[in-house]
Amino acid sequence: MTHRRLGLGLLGCLALVACGPSSEPAEPAPATTQPPSSSAKAPEPPAEPAPAADGPCPYLSADQAAQLNGQLVGSVRISAGKPPACFFYREDGELQLTSWVYEGRQRVAQALIDKVVPVRTSTRASEPPGWEGGYLQLEDGARYAVTRGTTAVVVTTNEQQSLKAREAAKQVIAAIAD
Repeated sequence: MTHRRLGLGLLGCLALVACGPSSEPAEPAPATTQPPSSSAKAPEPPAEPAPAADGPCPYLSADQAAQLNGQLVGSVRISAGKPPACFFYREDGELQLTSWVYEGRQRVAQALIDKVVPVRTSTRASEPPGWEGGYLQLEDGARYAVTRGTTAVVVTTNEQQSLKAREAAKQVIAAIAD
């Protein structure tokens, strides 16, 4: 009986060796031509808003904009959509300050910030606390853009000081948080 078990065990081992991997190289797997999953694609930021109607701005008053940017406000226009973007014009009709609030998906909010103030070329911004983004000083003014969760806030000014854009963004964030 013992020899019989030993014989069966030996046959089992031989069967395993015979079924094991071969020493010859395997044929390469065929290349797949399926396109990458659409979920891997980076989200597109929303289109830049355009003025569509006369104001007022629901989260930044004309008086606040004038005080923050240091220029009198002649008129205010807002974009379509909720919440609207706000456009503050000087008395001579020149655009002086814009504020744009995006509320939606987190990855889109982040893509918007990176479009407006690209991470590679902007200075890091982290005000108010809990918000992250960046700011840029450009020939025609400054931009300050930050995001937290699913919300992004973008402010542009015709002034060179990014401080003015940052302070306006902080006012907008305080207003939308209420």
